[in-house]
This record gives sequence, C-alpha cells and structure tokens, in this order.
Amino acid sequence: MKKFNLLIKSLLALFTFVLLCSCEEKVPYIPVYPMSKVTVLERDSIKTFMSYVNSRVNEYKLFVNDRQVSGATVFYFVNRIHCTINGIRYDIELDNTSGGIRAKQVVASINGTPMYSVYYQSYDKTDGRLTLARVDGVNSESTYVTIKYEGDQISVFHNGIYHYIDLSPTENIGNVCNVLDFAGSSLVSNYLINPDLYFLNIYGAPINKLPAGQEIVLSDDNQRVLKVGKYTYEY
Repeated sequence: MKKFNLLIKSLLALFTFVLLCSCEEKVPYIPVYPMSKVTVLERDSIKTFMSYVNSRVNEYKLFVNDRQVSGATVFYFVNRIHCTINGIRYDIELDNTSGGIRAKQVVASINGTPMYSVYYQSYDKTDGRLTLARVDGVNSESTYVTIKYEGDQISVFHNGIYHYIDLSPTENIGNVCNVLDFAGSSLVSNYLINPDLYFLNIYGAPINKLPAGQEIVLSDDNQRVLKVGKYTYEY
C-alpha cells in the first residue's frame, strides 16, 4: 500500500512538472523596449509631469492651464498595473509574457462604475507591434481596430474608415513619440493608446520612425526628440 501511495505521489509530481514546463514553453518572450525618461510631456493646455523609479513611471502630476488637477501613484503587480489619473482609475491587465510587458486589457472606471475597456487581442509575432484591438463602452457596440504596418505607412481601420500615417525618415529616438496618435482617429488617440498611459510602455513594440508632415525638433546633438507636432518633451 505504501509503495502504491508513493507511486501515485511520484506520478502526480511528474505530471505537475510536465504541466509547468509546457506552460512555460507557451509564454512568449518579448524584448524590453527601451523608452527615454520623459519628465514633462506637454500637449495643448495639458502638462503631465512624471517621476521614475528605475525605468518605471512611479508618479504622475497632471496640470491643465498650469493648474494641477491630479496626482497619481502607479502601482505595479506581477500581472497588472493600476493608477488613478484625474479621477479615472485604470486597471491594466498584463499579457502573459516573459521579458517585457504589454497590455492585455485596460478597464477605465470612475468610482467603481466602468467607463470603457480596451482588449488588446493581437500583437505581431515578428515585430511585436499591436495589430488588433477591441474597444467596448465608447459606442453602443464593440469597435474593432485593425492596424497594419506596410513600409513607411501605417493604416488604422475601424468603423468602415481607414486612417493613414506616413512615416518620416527621422528615428523615434528613445521611443518617446506616441506615433499612432497621429492617425487622426479620436478612438485611437483617447482610448486605444491612452496618452497618459503611453509611458508605462504597455502597448507592445513602439514605432521606430516619427510621423511625416509634423514639426519635428531634435536636441542640438540629435540625441533627443524635443517636439513632434503638438507634443513637446522634457527630460
């Protein structure tokens, strides 16, 4: 009987080990995409001040017309991140990856009442860029957004309309520019890629070229991006 029990325990241990190994094999490895530490991001009348612990954003301070309207601490866990900015709580569920991190779902709520959610359904297996997402709660129905990267042009498709971004030859130094914001789609700019969350580095591989047709200002040594269109950056 003891030998039988020992055999059962050994088989269970072996099964658990094989199961864990098989799970580990399925977890995709993604690189850590480096992002320069921008301390002040300014767009229109909004200024976002960010402080860091190591390479991660630790705190936000949001100013509108030079008046502080919000302060927020970013909380990191193994499989999620959450923070509350200007009264909106963002719960970010992370994809099951090793190496770098990326969002699987973002849920925005106010006082426990959901506003909207974004489910990041697919990232390109080769480049690691976001290719498909679903936005719920903004319109009456779920909205699917498809993103394609073809040479020096990006196409963003949703609600039967294509939005295009032409890329310039200038490198997105430090990956600081939220290039998809220049698609001209409010759905993408405000919900799919939330500008306040961009520097959490959760949206997959950044786009490595700056958008064409925008005013671009680099530092004197050409090592930092200081301005792209309506965005200005301080380090």
